[in-house]
Amino acid sequence: MKAGYQGKIGAYSFLAGKKYFSKNSEMLDFKDFQSLFKALEKEAVEAIVLPIENSLAGTVTENYDLLFKNQVWILGEIYLPIKHQLVAKNKSNFSEIKKVYSMYKALEQCQSFFENNPKIEALEFSNTAASAEFVAKSEDQSIAAICSKEASESFGLKILKKDIQDDKNNWTRFLVVKKEQIGSFELSKETGSNKASLVYSLIQDVSGGLVKSLIPFEMAQINLTSIESRPIAGKFFEHLFYVDLEFTDFCKLEKALVELKKVTSFVKILGVYSKATLH
Repeated sequence: MKAGYQGKIGAYSFLAGKKYFSKNSEMLDFKDFQSLFKALEKEAVEAIVLPIENSLAGTVTENYDLLFKNQVWILGEIYLPIKHQLVAKNKSNFSEIKKVYSMYKALEQCQSFFENNPKIEALEFSNTAASAEFVAKSEDQSIAAICSKEASESFGLKILKKDIQDDKNNWTRFLVVKKEQIGSFELSKETGSNKASLVYSLIQDVSGGLVKSLIPFEMAQINLTSIESRPIAGKFFEHLFYVDLEFTDFCKLEKALVELKKVTSFVKILGVYSKATLH
């Protein structure tokens, strides 16, 4: 398996990919999420690993939009415990740190650290591991990065402060995504799948449209685990609704989808896969 991720070695997406795939899989790094999807489209990789939501900082909205815009299929999901380390060059001391770089979601997960250290400036970077690489290459002893332990080791940095995330129970959910193929939905019947992700839009000027869109799932005894709304570009306050759901009967899922299409203007199934566990 050749899989892509955003960032550098030691990025949380890299660690999630290594956990999901076999040890023999090849992990290729890309600078941003758009590049990941382009690589998948051109078949430079067979799958990509995407962070989609964090237990402290919420959803990665950019990736919801990219899932909608591209012809892809969710293969599976994985939960990864996130432990953020404050890292710097070996000669740096915590007392002299003035700036800390990391991905914006990582910074959001460490708000208490910055509240307790108001003289330290939080600066956004493209990726946690990439920020570690930046610090490692810099001659500035007053800068640091927030990243994983593995990233700090990869770039020869030392840990100044351990586990600085706001809560020890900090998890990120990642999706493993491949290029969509004809028959992906039908093939998922044979894999023992019990979770699905989809996106839909409502029929405009219909009273109670959102409630009506949820009724088919209730009638089929399907559990909705999340619902996220995103604005539709170019439409005046119209939204897409991204839904994750768990089911035990594939036939009931199919019937619910048939009913859903009757009360919505658009439905796209993003994937049907096996629910991951926290471990």
